[in-house]
Amino acid sequence: MQHNGMHSKTCSYDKEDSLMIKRHRSIDPAHSGEILRENVLPALGMSKTAVAEILGISRQTLYDILNEKQPVTAEMAVRFGKLFGNGSQFWINLQRNYDLARAERSVDISTIPTLEIMPTWTTAVRDCGTDG
Repeated sequence: MQHNGMHSKTCSYDKEDSLMIKRHRSIDPAHSGEILRENVLPALGMSKTAVAEILGISRQTLYDILNEKQPVTAEMAVRFGKLFGNGSQFWINLQRNYDLARAERSVDISTIPTLEIMPTWTTAVRDCGTDG
């Protein structure tokens, strides 16, 4: 999906997520492939074939990501983060934001009620994963 530079976003700081990007609801966040295709790869000045070889992936896999036919998986985010020096979180967060925005627009939740969470359940969720 081409956005033609029309990303309507503002940044705000949140200590949980470090930097949160707020967007206009009618504009999907950029797919990771779009960022790679439009910004990263042109700045590298390398062929797509060379980039795929360095990453240890097939050209087809890279082309599928660039053409937004394939998501950036956690494994691919680790590869991109290392190669481009900006960390895997950047790439996986781009994909997560893209996927979530699309799901929020396409999934009909109008018949699903919102339940009141019981205090014991919220405690269990809060304590989940702690060594307690």
